[in-house]
Amino acid sequence: MIRRHVVRMLRQRARGQAMTWFVGTVLLVILSLGLTADGMLLFAAHRRATLLAESAARAGASQLDLTSARARTGGAPTIDPGLAEATARAYVLRQQSDAEVDARANLNTIVVTVQLRVPPTILHPPGQPTVNVTADGMAHPFVGQAAAER
Repeated sequence: MIRRHVVRMLRQRARGQAMTWFVGTVLLVILSLGLTADGMLLFAAHRRATLLAESAARAGASQLDLTSARARTGGAPTIDPGLAEATARAYVLRQQSDAEVDARANLNTIVVTVQLRVPPTILHPPGQPTVNVTADGMAHPFVGQAAAER
């Protein structure tokens, strides 16, 4: 009699334990899928921010200081910093109007920083509806064709 009671009690516990394992496994699978989906979303956003920053830097580097270039007969071209920064900002905002852009240029280099706000689909930090993704791009002025060094 006692033995039957103990066996019946152990069988009931086993069924309850299986349900706990099942629920835990389902929650773990949902969490894994959420991390995968949001990871892919953030990866794609970072790639877009990088492409925007690099393209804007190239667009800014194409704004040469023409008066300086005409006055010199040789040497490397120089950037018009004000025009380069404005061109880079305009390029990014034309492609992604909600982006934050910072462009810094000197005579030889332009550096563009693009920041995008990405709303995760499933998982997000507590109290933050968006995640910031930042990327930098840099370019130098270039005119003509590079000769192969021998």
